Amino acid sequence: MTFRKTAIVLSLSVLTGCAGVLPGSAQPEDKQGPYINLTTYEFHTTVGQPIDFSNISAYDDVDGMLPVYVIDDADYRKAGEYYPVLTARDTTGNVTEVPVTVYVEEAVYVEPEPVATAAPEAEDTGCEAVNAADPDKPCSMVSDTDAAEYRKLFYGYGAEQRCRTEAAKINGSCYAVNTNDGSLWGYGLSEKPEPEPEQTDTAEHE
Repeated sequence: MTFRKTAIVLSLSVLTGCAGVLPGSAQPEDKQGPYINLTTYEFHTTVGQPIDFSNISAYDDVDGMLPVYVIDDADYRKAGEYYPVLTARDTTGNVTEVPVTVYVEEAVYVEPEPVATAAPEAEDTGCEAVNAADPDKPCSMVSDTDAAEYRKLFYGYGAEQRCRTEAAKINGSCYAVNTNDGSLWGYGLSEKPEPEPEQTDTAEHE
């Protein structure tokens, strides 16, 4: 009789010990919301350029990676300060919300700096042109004396017009600048006004 009681007690103990691994056993309760991966809470953009929040994700200890949704997104059609909310929900129903700030600013047009046109590089040899001012210097060279005579030099397309526009601002004048062989190189801006044309006496003398 004692042996049978002992066997029954052992059998119940084994069944009780295995109850923790039977299917359908209770799991730990999930009370922690997802973690939203953010490195900044302020975003700057210009009108017409929406912020891309699609690269932001959330992580949950139970459910793993989760998507993030945006609530009350900014109005990117006009400048202003907006406060959308990034949110994520796990399968248990825990919700995480993170407010961020979006600054939408007017686009500012910055006019590029004018690019100065460089003069052609001088040749290394002398000039064999008949009308060369200095046969020992390259034909395409502008003499240092001519260059120093003017306040500013203009070379390339529209040089004369650009020179005259600047001259009008200072009541100056523009003069042609030639290379060593007499070819037109550009125009020089002088602070001196253009000389008055000489008056020709057309009266007939008897």
